[in-house]
Amino acid sequence: MLALAVGLAGCSSASSPQPAPTVTVTSAAGPAHRAALGPALRQLRKAIEREGFSVTDAALHAGANYWPGLQPVVVSQHPDEPCFNVFFLAHGRYVGRDSRGCHLGVQVAWGDGHEVAVTYAHYARRDPVCCPSRNPILVRYAVSASGVRRASQQPPPSR
Repeated sequence: MLALAVGLAGCSSASSPQPAPTVTVTSAAGPAHRAALGPALRQLRKAIEREGFSVTDAALHAGANYWPGLQPVVVSQHPDEPCFNVFFLAHGRYVGRDSRGCHLGVQVAWGDGHEVAVTYAHYARRDPVCCPSRNPILVRYAVSASGVRRASQQPPPSR
């Protein structure tokens, strides 16, 4: 069983804004017992890397826990930077991503097989990276005939 922990340390402000969420994945079974990537997840990793992004085994396993009709996988373009996108798969096939720009504080909130909801940290113009002062934005995505489409508002501007 995988658990998602969200948080970023090091924010100090008099107004105590909420820290920007980043994704850290831990396993209840521990890393030694983590399941190996099967052929479908290895194929997905190759597709993500062809797009110029990287993905952890944990993120692949987390995406695989969603219904196959619409699976979200959190990816990054630069492994050392906390800037993320969400790639979507429908029945093992890449159908699109959340946006062209990358985002800080991306977290998959829920998925029901037809839609997936993603929350994005929302920064005011002068907010430090650690501390977005605006409420997070929830964006829903759904599968369409041409791929994936936003079913609600769009993500905040890239930072």
